[in-house]
Amino acid sequence: MIGVLPVLQIQIKNMNEFNNFYDKLKKHIPSLQIKFKDESWLMKLISNILFFNKDFKTNFITTIGSTVYFPSRQYLEDRKSFNSIVIMAHEFVHASDSNKMGSLIFSFFYLFPQSLSIFSLLLLPFCWYLSIILFLFLLLPMPAFWRKKFELRGYKMSLFAMNELYKKNNLDENERKLKLEQSVDILNKNFITSAYYFMWPFGVKKELSETVYRILSGDIFKDDIVYSHVYKALKQQEQTTL
Repeated sequence: MIGVLPVLQIQIKNMNEFNNFYDKLKKHIPSLQIKFKDESWLMKLISNILFFNKDFKTNFITTIGSTVYFPSRQYLEDRKSFNSIVIMAHEFVHASDSNKMGSLIFSFFYLFPQSLSIFSLLLLPFCWYLSIILFLFLLLPMPAFWRKKFELRGYKMSLFAMNELYKKNNLDENERKLKLEQSVDILNKNFITSAYYFMWPFGVKKELSETVYRILSGDIFKDDIVYSHVYKALKQQEQTTL
C-alpha cells in the first residue's frame, strides 16, 4: 500500500507510458491486475474499518494478492505524471512478495500484530470479557515489524523508480541525489504516522538514505531481482512508447 509520495513535477506524455509499463510487469506476474476502490464493496468495507486513515479510499493505493486497487479510474487518469509509474513499481513489489509467500500468509504478517486479535475470539465461549479485552488490546497501534519490512521494500523500489525516471529526463547524478534525499524525509513520515497505523515509530530514514546511495552506485541490483524486473520494464516501456 502506498500513501504520501513527494510531488513529482516531471510529466509523462499520456497514459500509454503507464499502460506499457504495466503490461511489461504482467510478464512477471500474469495475474497482476488493476481495480478501483470506488467500484469495490471490499474496499468500501475496509475503508470503514480503517477509521484511523481517513484517506484510505481516496488517496491510497492498496494491493491484495496481485490486485492493485487505485482509488478510482479518474484518480489514475488524472495522474499523467510519473507518479503513476512509481506507484505501480512500489505495488509490484507487494504483489511479488504476496505471490512468493501466498496471499493469506503475506496478509497475516502484513497486519501483524493486529492480526493476532482474531485468535482472542476463540476464548469467547470460556471467558468472554477476557476475550474482548485481549481483542481490543491487540488492536492498539504497536510497532509492526513485518509491515515495516514489506513497506520498506516497497518504498526502496519507489526511490529506485524515481531515479530511473529522473535519468530519463536528463537529470545529472547530483540533481537526482538531491531529489531522492528530499524524498527520504517525506517517505519516512509514512512509517511514523497514522498512514500505516503508526507501524514503526522509530522511522526508517537511515535505511532509506542508505538505499539512495545503493541506487546511485548501482549496487541495488544485488539486493533483489525485482529491481531488474522493473528496470527492464521501464526500458521496454520507453522503447514501446518511442
